[in-house]
Amino acid sequence: MDNDLTVMTKIFQDLKRIQMMQLSGKLVLQVTQQNMPSSSTWHIYFYLGRIVWATGEIHRNRRWFRAVKQYCPALMTPDWNQKIVAAMYSNEDAGYWEIQIIDQAVQDGLLTADQAKGIVASYVQEVFFYVIDQPEVQCEWKTLKHLPQQFVWLDIDQVVRNASLLCGQWRKTVSRHLDDWEFEVSPDLAPVIKNHLKLQHTVSPGVFQGLTKVLTGQNTVWDVALTMQKPFITVVSSLLPFVQDSVIGLSEVPDVVFPGFKPPAVVKAIEPQGLIACIDDSPVIGKELEAILTPLGYEVFSILDPLQSLTVLLQKKPKLIFLDLVMPNTNGYELCSFLRKSPLFKEIPIVMLTGHDGVIDRLRAKVAGSTDFLSKPPEQTKVTQVVQRLLGNDALMVEALKTAQS
Repeated sequence: MDNDLTVMTKIFQDLKRIQMMQLSGKLVLQVTQQNMPSSSTWHIYFYLGRIVWATGEIHRNRRWFRAVKQYCPALMTPDWNQKIVAAMYSNEDAGYWEIQIIDQAVQDGLLTADQAKGIVASYVQEVFFYVIDQPEVQCEWKTLKHLPQQFVWLDIDQVVRNASLLCGQWRKTVSRHLDDWEFEVSPDLAPVIKNHLKLQHTVSPGVFQGLTKVLTGQNTVWDVALTMQKPFITVVSSLLPFVQDSVIGLSEVPDVVFPGFKPPAVVKAIEPQGLIACIDDSPVIGKELEAILTPLGYEVFSILDPLQSLTVLLQKKPKLIFLDLVMPNTNGYELCSFLRKSPLFKEIPIVMLTGHDGVIDRLRAKVAGSTDFLSKPPEQTKVTQVVQRLLGNDALMVEALKTAQS
């Protein structure tokens, strides 16, 4: 390419090539930001030449909370935070756990197709906002066999057009109010009131009260705009004059952390407690159990095909088995009875999992030889209590097995 071309022109040419050739994979962008010694990495995912997802490492969790708050607040619950942590732990690429959650929410009827598209479009626009006006961007293409989602396809031309417009408005607004500002201004900085008295005398009492609630130094400019339910550029235009007068300051703020999430280093430092099997045709259940039990030191492995379960169980020799009640080709009752006939599995705790928690189901599970019975989706507290009861005390475990087999 011509060296005189701008960085965005080079990126756009790469994007057009992906579009024309209908490629599927991801474009990895290494961005060197202005006045910053370090770089950041961003990922844009494509399916047949259309954008299906994009994400990056800067304030990734904040971006999730903003999107969910705007399009589907029903997902802001402890149960869904647990699902998110499960996706974080299990996704080897770690590039699209958000899409896993969105896809699951759509399947569960908590998220409409329009809401899902809104979240995807919002993410993609923010990513392009970051990379569109940077002095140095290195691109690398990677072909992928598995893609994050294929139900929302975004047109490259439209995405670039929208991001260019927003970026142009941002730059114009910043230069108008902070023309001689010596520091790079980013919407990921957090506004904080530095001179309360001057601000109180400048704005109305109602506005002052509202600003003191959101300008705490914990919310970024993106966050403030969403909280105030006003257009992003409108909020920026309102705040920057106060920044120029040193009434409001801009400070760096870390990304938020999901409740229950522990860095891998913390998990690995825990003493290993043994293997636990999850026999379920849904990979989501295994991931949720993994998120719950990994911090306790257990290693969870999933068996999606019940017909292959015996071979895998003989190889792995787990200390406990979670067994789905309803699966293709067989059911949990039959498989549990079959396992109990083998001396190798006669005394291993088997916990039935089902979405139908009825008296008859529990009775049949007990007759089949199950040790315990849990409803789906698995809840952290109940799963932890069952595992600690069955594996944390040998006497209790033996007594539970005797009761199940009597």
